[in-house]
Amino acid sequence: MGKAVDNFKKYFKDYTIAFFIALLVGVAIFLTFYFVQNQTMVGSINGTGVAFAALFGVGAFSWLGRAGAFDTLTYGFTQAYTSMFSKQANKYNDMVAYKDEKNTKRRNSPNLYFSFFAASILFLIAFITLEIVKSTIFGV
Repeated sequence: MGKAVDNFKKYFKDYTIAFFIALLVGVAIFLTFYFVQNQTMVGSINGTGVAFAALFGVGAFSWLGRAGAFDTLTYGFTQAYTSMFSKQANKYNDMVAYKDEKNTKRRNSPNLYFSFFAASILFLIAFITLEIVKSTIFGV
């Protein structure tokens, strides 16, 4: 039971840190759009929409990367770099060995894309709320 509690604490800490970093990036994107567009309602709607899309995109690409969608590409770059610039022998014998090592690392690390999806949902809720307020007040 002690190991499970330690893993929960570690992953909870990792998820919380990733969530707050994602939230800070989203707020920075929102503020950039809000102040560039002269602090208007449209600027705030655009800011929340772009922040949602950016965080959702980062989460989606993180999920794809964790699923192994880019393994062939990264293996190719690793092989090219090793053959051109490294004096050491190649670390991986073939693509199967590369994927096996990556899958082992993925199993032992947290799924941080959940944090990006959670932060993007907050910006989606803010976007929908601002759209409702705009249509209610301005009738547009």
